[in-house]
Amino acid sequence: MINRRYLHGFGIAAALILSGLGVSPAHAQSSRPRVNADYLFHRGNVTLTLAAGGAAFTDFRQAQARTLGAGSVASPAFTRRVSAQTSTTGTAGLAVWLSPRTAIQLGMFYTPTRFRVINETPDADVPAFDNGDTVQFARLDIWNADVSLLLRPPVALGRVYPYAILGGGVVRYQAREDDAGLPPEARAAFAGNKARTQWSAVVGAGAVIPLQRKRLLLTFDLLDHLARTPLTESRSTTAFEVGGTTVVLSPAVETSGSDGIVLTSHVRLVVGVTIPLRLQ
Repeated sequence: MINRRYLHGFGIAAALILSGLGVSPAHAQSSRPRVNADYLFHRGNVTLTLAAGGAAFTDFRQAQARTLGAGSVASPAFTRRVSAQTSTTGTAGLAVWLSPRTAIQLGMFYTPTRFRVINETPDADVPAFDNGDTVQFARLDIWNADVSLLLRPPVALGRVYPYAILGGGVVRYQAREDDAGLPPEARAAFAGNKARTQWSAVVGAGAVIPLQRKRLLLTFDLLDHLARTPLTESRSTTAFEVGGTTVVLSPAVETSGSDGIVLTSHVRLVVGVTIPLRLQ
């Protein structure tokens, strides 16, 4: 059995050593400096952000449709919705901090996706279609180039540093025809693999979390790019074949009151890493 006097003497010696190092036993584990990102938010600092995630899109166009059977008998009307399918997305952003609360960022997004058409036929017996039937069509590459302000609120959430995103830019839609073909609603706009460019607005929120090593930061961004739809509304009746069935779309003048699409949203959630390139 160890003599109590030895234990007492050892405790005194340990206390003296820690005292000489400026650390008390009760705080030995908490002496490490708190990890923070305060060094990032200085005027003139430059950062590079690389991130990836997912993107979802609202409808590019909606139209009322009918199918024609034998004797040109039309089915009950149903809705055809044209959009892009949910896909992966990648982004790179270069930011310059103008003050501890404000930065300006140049960003680029690339999203490889495909056209999709959803046929909504509730409570109707529509030949060649099932309710909610979704069909994939040709490839669609979407590029976004933005200039945004990053605005930090005067709040502290521990190691989490939130910010708002507000800006604008352009979005470019590049159709690439393949065996799947273009949806009939997109043929006029994208025939011959044409590209379309629209202005866009950007709103969102994000946050950075400093990591333990090399002054890297984990980045989370949730953004919405608002742009005009790339598909033009038809002012005349459009007919096309689907699996041997004739489908007729109503002209936009008949549907614009309830189904006309002007703006479309590109919602993106990305996670990545922010790398300081220059620190003041």
